[in-house]
Amino acid sequence: MPRSRLGDAAAPQGGQVVSGSGLISSNGTTTTIAQNSPTLSLTWQKFNIASNETVTFVQPSAASIAVNRILDTNGSQIYGHLNANGQVYLINPNWILFGQGAQVNVSAGLMSLCFGDRGGLTAAPCRNEERRSTATALAVPARIVDGGVRLPAGRWDGN
Repeated sequence: MPRSRLGDAAAPQGGQVVSGSGLISSNGTTTTIAQNSPTLSLTWQKFNIASNETVTFVQPSAASIAVNRILDTNGSQIYGHLNANGQVYLINPNWILFGQGAQVNVSAGLMSLCFGDRGGLTAAPCRNEERRSTATALAVPARIVDGGVRLPAGRWDGN
């Protein structure tokens, strides 16, 4: 797993709305997901946030849920800001790294390596063989400052 910081332009890439209603926009170092429905399911080709970048979910309420399935063959690296006024789930079957300087400010969050099927919010739960190598981090409410948390398959590891 890479230990170095991302380049200056690592913003989430290839985002598509799978279910629900929402719009993804980028302006410089800021990516905004404007969620228009109580639940939103998205897929991303890559989901990284460099130290100079911000990803913000603008959601209808604190009870709103945005599920983000990351298809990248690499893990996700979060060094910048992830903000939401509702709940944000990041699902990457490889790993998720919250590096030094990362700030996560969401109503509630779930960071998981368990992918289940590729459906939306009604996706089937992880199969037994997936559970054996799955790590899940749950924080309610979630706030990670100066991260250093990584989720390698099957265990927690603090930096």
